[in-house]
Amino acid sequence: MLVVTRHGIGDKHLSTAEVLQRHWETTKSMEADLYHMSDHEDMKNLRLKSGHMIHSSEFIRRTLSLNPHLVVLQSINFPENHGFYFPFSDKLQYCGALTRGWVPEFTSIIVNSEDNPISYVFGWRTCLVRLLNVGGLEWEQVVREFGDPLGVNALRWKEMTRLHRQNAIIPNL
Repeated sequence: MLVVTRHGIGDKHLSTAEVLQRHWETTKSMEADLYHMSDHEDMKNLRLKSGHMIHSSEFIRRTLSLNPHLVVLQSINFPENHGFYFPFSDKLQYCGALTRGWVPEFTSIIVNSEDNPISYVFGWRTCLVRLLNVGGLEWEQVVREFGDPLGVNALRWKEMTRLHRQNAIIPNL
């Protein structure tokens, strides 16, 4: 294979190993662009994302006090999770899950050796966003009960709740 530089085609030939190495590096870079979020490095930081941890039982109690019509059941497929459901017609509409036990405030990711996400550690604010999106909670209720975070984690939260913020009228608390 000929080496292509900004000056055109060079006269150096690459070995098969060098060709494969360059291809692997290019592919890895393309995967990073495809699979990494803009705040990928922050999302990997479990300590940063833990924020204000809440026990799942406390989160459920507070959420049900805001909307007693919500239904919380143990997940059948994932017994370590609670499932949140909202009554819709004569069925229950799935809204989201919450891990049992202590739950971080914000979602983080677990990555593999290539630095690509392989799983999520969902935070309780992600569950709030899902409940907001299906109409299970109102923005004003969420702000009054759980507050509006500040700091580095607030950017993603503000983006995820932007439409709810725009449509809400928050009285002076």
